[in-house]
Amino acid sequence: MSLSILFIIINILLWKHTSSYSNQGKSITINDITICTITDDPLFEVIDWVKHHKSIGFNIMMYYNGEIKDSDFEYFDALMLMSVGIKIVPLKGIFHQIDYYIDCQKEITTMKMFPLDTDEYLTINNRNKFINLINKYDQLCMNWMMCESTNRILFKETAVCEPNVHVKSIFNVTCSELTNSHYCSSLNKYNTNEQIIEELTLNIDDEIYINHYHKKSNLHWLNKVKKGRIFDITPKLESFRRYDSRITKFSKEFHVEI
Repeated sequence: MSLSILFIIINILLWKHTSSYSNQGKSITINDITICTITDDPLFEVIDWVKHHKSIGFNIMMYYNGEIKDSDFEYFDALMLMSVGIKIVPLKGIFHQIDYYIDCQKEITTMKMFPLDTDEYLTINNRNKFINLINKYDQLCMNWMMCESTNRILFKETAVCEPNVHVKSIFNVTCSELTNSHYCSSLNKYNTNEQIIEELTLNIDDEIYINHYHKKSNLHWLNKVKKGRIFDITPKLESFRRYDSRITKFSKEFHVEI
């Protein structure tokens, strides 16, 4: 057995031990929620994302879909010191994000899970309200704030952000229909204003929201355009021009073949 494989096995065992939870007669706290994420970002780029959510109190289970280099092990060490569980995802084959969320659902030992990407940052400005909501509802849906991509968490005070109808949700791990990364289909969806939602609707809340930096680079943005996924975010492509100051030749770049 290679040292790298042994390292990952030890890491998972330690993570399961530190994140174990019993809900018998106990109110749920943030530490009783596990963020499940799948990323292909270089490990050094996700450290700040991990620090941000660990500082709030979440457990984190990470599926890493990237090339492992010798230099990465210092970041593995840093993540293990922060009690982050890591699984290495094979690069070959068809990639289905939801498959790893379902695997995470089976792996974690907390009562609630929170699928979240590494370009999404949860902001909680009213902790008491948040704790009350996650105890009151089986599923809490939090709206996105779409933010310009060149400014992640370290520069969020200067980022241009707009409310969006899309949500990410914290829900009971017993969810029986986990079919997408946004919410559990078998549970009622409540927003942070305690309204049950059947369809995705705009819910402006400056106390609990998710900053979503919707692309990592120009190439990433163009790939989204090419796949048509960008229309899920906004009906007006022109509005994306101001999200990134590096996009200076919009019409030409939109038609680039990738």
